[in-house]
Amino acid sequence: MARKPVSQTPAHIVAGVTSGWDRFNVLDADTGRKIDRVVEVDADKGVVRRLKVVGGSLLVENGDFVVITEERGVRIEPIDGADGGKSGEEEA
Repeated sequence: MARKPVSQTPAHIVAGVTSGWDRFNVLDADTGRKIDRVVEVDADKGVVRRLKVVGGSLLVENGDFVVITEERGVRIEPIDGADGGKSGEEEA
C-alpha cells in the first residue's frame, strides 16, 4: 500500500511520538550523510539525540540503551521511497 506524500517537513521529530516520524531522514548539514539511529532531532536548535553504537552494536548500560546528544547542523528530509542520504553508521 502506497503512503500519502509528506506535505510538510517538521523541524522537530521524536521517534515513535511524532506522526509520520519514520518517513524522514536526518542528514548532517555539512556532509549530507544520513545520521542513523536517531531518536529525536530538532533542526532549528541543531540538536540530535541518537543511540550510541560501539563495534557495530547498540551500547547498553544498566539495562538501557545509551543515548548521546550532539549539537550539529542537521537537515530533515522526507524519504522518497529510496535511501535519501548516504548512510554512514557513526560510532561514538
